[in-house]
Amino acid sequence: MIRDDIDRTLGKIEGDTRLAQLRRTGLMVLREKFAPSAPPLRVQVSEDLSVSALAHLTHAIQRATSLSAKALLEPQSDSIVLGKHIRELTPLIPRLQTGHMLLFGFPEPEVSADHLEFQRPEHLAERAVREFLSVLPRDASDSDSLDALPARRSQFRAAVSAVARAVSDTNSSLTFSLRDDRGQESEEAVLTSAQTRRVPEVLKDSRIDSTPLTVEGLMDGMRTQRRVFFILENDTGKEYQGAIEEHQLEEVRDAINTQVRARLIKAVQIRADGSHGRPSYRLLGLIPRPETLAD
Repeated sequence: MIRDDIDRTLGKIEGDTRLAQLRRTGLMVLREKFAPSAPPLRVQVSEDLSVSALAHLTHAIQRATSLSAKALLEPQSDSIVLGKHIRELTPLIPRLQTGHMLLFGFPEPEVSADHLEFQRPEHLAERAVREFLSVLPRDASDSDSLDALPARRSQFRAAVSAVARAVSDTNSSLTFSLRDDRGQESEEAVLTSAQTRRVPEVLKDSRIDSTPLTVEGLMDGMRTQRRVFFILENDTGKEYQGAIEEHQLEEVRDAINTQVRARLIKAVQIRADGSHGRPSYRLLGLIPRPETLAD
């Protein structure tokens, strides 16, 4: 109730003067004091596990969080080496461990007088978890997310691999739920035992051969939460689908049902035996065209 009252007061503040911005910042800081007490990240485990097995899963999820943060902080890097500073910046705090549940919290984000944006402060660890969950399958039938995995940034591939290994070691399945500041589930993901078996098939004992590719066609759609695009090539009618980075979401959304020239990275897994896997794609950029389906 108090948070709703604060929200209504925030909505009544008009203008972009420094005084208005400071009032917004002060109210947002006050609003955080009434955040739900339940830890925001819930990981449901399918099996009863020992304390050591739960600790193994916890460590893997913490490593995945740090790898995801490294991808956010170092967008030009492919390194998966985690320095001490990255781990210190992304503490994922275990709050409760039971036979079927892991609960994690995040540190309180630092908010200064210079934080004038009208938005809830978000700790880097929370943002990193949100990014990691967006790479995982949405549910047990989601094959698009795993198909896009070889073209993801190396840090995300390593993050999924780390958790998949831990899940395989414990012979379980995981369901992730990330709650927002109102206690509602804002992001969900799964990693089932069947999906876990697929991850090593995609990434183990292999290298990724990446080549640039330009495709002209119709931006046929996207999956926002899983960050996957779909393009129908004009000449062949072939459908391309692949990974989207966070900063590209608005651009892709605006391009739906329009003709585009897309710059892609084509990633092909080359296994240890020399065989080639199915190609996957990652969007580098778009050059929109004026023609649309409506025209």
